Amino acid sequence: MESHYRILVSNSDRRPEADLYAFNLQDAIPSFLLPLRGGEFDTKLLSKRVDREDKEDKGDKEDK
Repeated sequence: MESHYRILVSNSDRRPEADLYAFNLQDAIPSFLLPLRGGEFDTKLLSKRVDREDKEDKGDKEDK
């Protein structure tokens, strides 16, 4: 699989299986489930939130 970046998520109760999320530099980071501690529900990491904060940070730097 060719891509600039990859996120590998390995939930302890599913090992050795894991989920691979591939994306390129110009693409948004994909949304994915992030396992928490045992007994807790997985949480969905929302790429739109990450992208928005990144854009806000870049805007702050341009203003200075």
